Amino acid sequence: MKIKLNICDRINLMGMLPNQADFADLIVATNIRELIQFSSKEIDEFEIAKLPMQQVIEKNGEKNEKEFELSQAEVDLIFKMLEKINSEKTMPVNSLFLKLVNKLGWEPGKINKIIGMK
Repeated sequence: MKIKLNICDRINLMGMLPNQADFADLIVATNIRELIQFSSKEIDEFEIAKLPMQQVIEKNGEKNEKEFELSQAEVDLIFKMLEKINSEKTMPVNSLFLKLVNKLGWEPGKINKIIGMK
C-alpha cells in the first residue's frame, strides 16, 4: 500500500513504532524505520542533526512529501500501534494519524478483526 508522508509524518511514525515487542514486530518496525529514514541530503537540507526535533518539525514539517510502499505486515503493525495508542487514550492530533485513518482505512477495533485479537 502506498502512502505519502512528509517530514513531520515520518518523525511521528518513527516515534510511534515499538522499541520493545515480540521478535516479528521488531523486525517489521525495523523495516519501517529503514524505509522512512532520512537521507543524508534530507538531514543536511532540513537541518535534522543540527536543530532540536521540535524546531525541525516547526520549520519543515509539511515539506518534502515522499511516497512510500508499505507491505501488509507493515500496515498491520501500524494498525496494532494505533490500537494501542487508542486504547490508552493517548492518540495525538496530527496529520500522520489522519493520513493513517484515511489512507490505510484504520478504525478502532479493526486490527482485532484482521488478526483475531481479543
